[in-house]
Amino acid sequence: MQISNLRLRPVRRSSRPDRGATTIEAALVGGVVLMLIFAIFQVVFFSRAQLAAQDGASSGARAAAVAANDRLADRDILASVKRAASSLPSDGVIKVIVFKASGPNSAVPTACLSGAQDGLCNVYTAADLARPDSDYGSASWGGDNHWPASSRNVSRGAGTDYVGVNVQTSCSCAGAVVLPKVLSRTGIQRLEAGSA
Repeated sequence: MQISNLRLRPVRRSSRPDRGATTIEAALVGGVVLMLIFAIFQVVFFSRAQLAAQDGASSGARAAAVAANDRLADRDILASVKRAASSLPSDGVIKVIVFKASGPNSAVPTACLSGAQDGLCNVYTAADLARPDSDYGSASWGGDNHWPASSRNVSRGAGTDYVGVNVQTSCSCAGAVVLPKVLSRTGIQRLEAGSA
């Protein structure tokens, strides 16, 4: 055998093992990318609910300050909250608490978290946001009679009341483990003084 007649043939590698590795790598990377996209959507939904709660509480508190002790003050407050939270689904607002605050940095009274308290707060549910105007300020419904607007102090001499509006919204964060499902924000304003 002569050495000069020997040809070296290139070794052909099969592409099958590489294809399998590529498929596995794509599945792993694709799964991570999908989880990242899902997490981004969850943060967006959470932020939307958080901003709606904050905007609703601030808008409601401003409406309370302007409406002062008008008999339809709570109707105006709820209308402001509803407008501010319009970006949420229809079941996005869970509860609105209108309460007598002791100062500009007050927390919602603990008793009001479980329900309306005479002389302290009115508690409204999502269904109350759709109530007709005729329900407010009347004895027939009574939802706004626990702390009636007419009892809110707007006297310059005695000092006006502070009114707090707490808005609780739900986050449509499906499957989120670390994000809270219910968000609560509070806005507080001093009532505008009347001429008394």
